Amino acid sequence: HHHHSRTRTIMNLVQYILLLLVRFLKKCFQIISNVIRSIFGGSGSNNGEMEMTNRTLTFQSEGSRRKNHPRTVRINKQIAEGGFSYVYHASDESTHRTYALKRMNCGTDRDLVRLCKKEAGVHRSLNHASLLKLLGFQMEQKEDGGG
Repeated sequence: HHHHSRTRTIMNLVQYILLLLVRFLKKCFQIISNVIRSIFGGSGSNNGEMEMTNRTLTFQSEGSRRKNHPRTVRINKQIAEGGFSYVYHASDESTHRTYALKRMNCGTDRDLVRLCKKEAGVHRSLNHASLLKLLGFQMEQKEDGGG
């Protein structure tokens, strides 16, 4: 029994270290994005995000049961902002369930696009009570040719 509690302690420690690592990386991303924003003149950078609210998005659902039932959500408001991603409060048009919708701006850089896809893949594979499940994911290109 003693061995079991030690394993749990190690697991908790690993989780804690990962948490700190994530926080540190987020901080780095924020610093980097702030630097990028200041270089490229970030004054109008948020206008595009304001346009996102009240938009409806339709995407294929994860999971075999609802394979052919695309999910349509309306974006209500922005609730968080990260390095190069934004999180919105969204609600399902038909069921009125609420969701968190994360929009990542991958740009046109191929490595960055790959990184975005990888993050979605990692998120999809995670299954934990404290984490929101990834329900759907889609890539879209901006009308102006940007990523």
